Amino acid sequence: MIYMGGKARFAKELLPIILKDRKEGQWYVEPFCGGCNMIDKVTGNRMACDNNPFLIAMWEELINNKCFVPKTHIDREYYSRIREKYNENKSGKGLCPCEKAEIGWVGFMGSFNGKFFGGYSGHNVGKSDFISQHIKNISSQIPYLRGVIFCHSDYKDIELPRNSIIYCDPPYANTTHYTCGLNHEEFWQKCREWVKDGHKVFVSEYHAPSDWVCVWEKKVKTALNQKITKDAIERLFVHETQYQKEEQRTTLFNFNENR
Repeated sequence: MIYMGGKARFAKELLPIILKDRKEGQWYVEPFCGGCNMIDKVTGNRMACDNNPFLIAMWEELINNKCFVPKTHIDREYYSRIREKYNENKSGKGLCPCEKAEIGWVGFMGSFNGKFFGGYSGHNVGKSDFISQHIKNISSQIPYLRGVIFCHSDYKDIELPRNSIIYCDPPYANTTHYTCGLNHEEFWQKCREWVKDGHKVFVSEYHAPSDWVCVWEKKVKTALNQKITKDAIERLFVHETQYQKEEQRTTLFNFNENR
C-alpha cells in the first residue's frame, strides 16, 4: 500500500536485521502498521496495530471480506463527500465497520502519497492514474496479510505477547507531513520499557536519543508533494542494552566456532 513514510522499498534490507534469530512461534508486532509494507513480508505469528480506526477497519474488511465492497473509481465529488463525513466524526464513534472501512479506503486510496485525506490525487493527472496505482498496490498485498491479527490501539496500550519482536515506524520527529501529535519523549521511554520487559525493539527514524544505536542507514529521497522531494537518511535503531547483548552473543558464538 502506498502510505506516507512507508518502508516497502527498504523491507529487503531491514527485515533480515529485525528477524535475525527469531525463534519459532515468536510474535512479530508493529504498533504503527500503516500500509503494512513490512508485515506483509513476514510469516508466522503477526500483530498489526494502529491508532487510526479507519485504517484498521479498512484492513480487516479487505482481508476478511465481511461487508465492505470498495469502489475502484474515486472521483473528486465522492472523495469530498467521504472526507466531510470523516471531518464530522474523526473518532469513528458510532459508525459500523463498513462505514469506517469506506472512510479509510477513500482517505488513503484517493490521496497523494498515501497521506490520509491529504489532498485528492486523481485518476487522470497527465499520464498518471494515481488512484488506480494505489488500488493495484494494496490489492497485491491482501493474500500475504491473511492470518495477521489487526488491532485498533494506541501503541502504549497494546497487549504484547511475551518476548515479542517489535518493529516501530512512528511518525517522525520534526517533520511537517504528520499531524498525529505523537509525544516522542514518551514514545522512546515506552520503547525502553519494552526492552526491559524482554522484547526486542527496532525503531525506524532519522534520529534517536543517545542511548539508541544505529544498526542500518541509507540515503534516500522523500516526496513532500507531487513535485518536491528532499534528501534524508533513513536509520534503524536498537537500544544500547539490546545491541550489547547481540554483540556478546555474536562474540561467544564466534569463540565457540573457533575452538
